[in-house]
Amino acid sequence: MKPRLLAGSLWPWFFLFIATSYWISLFVAPLIALFLMSGGEIAPSGPSAHDLWSLDLSIAGWTVRQAGWSTFFSVLLGLPIGLAVGRLDPGGRSLRWMRVLLALPWSVPTLIAAYAAVDWLGSGSILPWAYSLQGVITVHVFLNAPFVALWISQARATVDPGQLAIAASLGASRWVRLRWVVWPAIRNAAMSTTSQVFTLCMTSFAIVLLVGGGPPVESLETSVYSRIRMGGLDLSGAGRAALLQFVICILPWAIAVRLGDRAASAKPVSRTMIPRRKNNPIGTAILFAICTIPLLPYVRIFSQSLPTFWNDEIAQALRVSLRLAASSSLLAILAGSASIGLLKSWRLKRGLAWFVQ
Repeated sequence: MKPRLLAGSLWPWFFLFIATSYWISLFVAPLIALFLMSGGEIAPSGPSAHDLWSLDLSIAGWTVRQAGWSTFFSVLLGLPIGLAVGRLDPGGRSLRWMRVLLALPWSVPTLIAAYAAVDWLGSGSILPWAYSLQGVITVHVFLNAPFVALWISQARATVDPGQLAIAASLGASRWVRLRWVVWPAIRNAAMSTTSQVFTLCMTSFAIVLLVGGGPPVESLETSVYSRIRMGGLDLSGAGRAALLQFVICILPWAIAVRLGDRAASAKPVSRTMIPRRKNNPIGTAILFAICTIPLLPYVRIFSQSLPTFWNDEIAQALRVSLRLAASSSLLAILAGSASIGLLKSWRLKRGLAWFVQ
């Protein structure tokens, strides 16, 4: 039966317009504008064309290597933490507070995270990795591992304890239960989170610029900036770097969407179906300590700022930040809601709906 709201109406096309307008205005339009400003000469020509392409591909290779290792270590650390947090009592305070701790690193401005990293990874530290690939990867892992753990914990909380109990009673080992009971519930979250982390690391700007210290630690994102703002105005080079980054960022999402269509969606489990279990005090304390580790680099910077915590300049910046956050959140919710409406539309479900995933 067709949904009454969508049957024989223009709602699906309205949803398509909102979803694609958001995507086109943020990604497609800037690339087209850069192409037009460069006179249509994105592809290099002449005797130096081979050298220019070699430089672009070298920067792209470094960017993919950095993003790949950052994503690998973020998932490697965030996945087990998320699984452990997701096993806690869903009605207890421990789970809620740990999720707050896991979300806090993304509330810290990127510039503060970069300056804190330079302070901790500078000369004389245990890991003197400032201004290197290792330093950039370390900062990305500190930011993104909690993000992975947060989403994995939410997906893990949807697993039916009854299924785990039945599997255990049939002699299934922990690995078998993880493979056949837990993994189907967290599969979509794991793939989408991995794709998101890879995209964030690919498009990272301030961290690569400040922690990397400039060439040879240069990504496609910082290459666009340097070709426009430093030296000559190389619009064609900036366009090539932006196009390469756009294509690379699309690939993991295309893979995630393709594989996600085959994955079983996890259904939320009613609180009444979940037997309340007591958390292990020692294990909970260890998890709390682990969840606070990503916040440690900011302790020194925040402690130094306490004497001048509030003034008129900060108040003005706070007002501007709140206005920007409110408007950006409203636009994101509008675009996300339109995308959901498009995906649920009976007219476009098998046609253009893949476009917004």
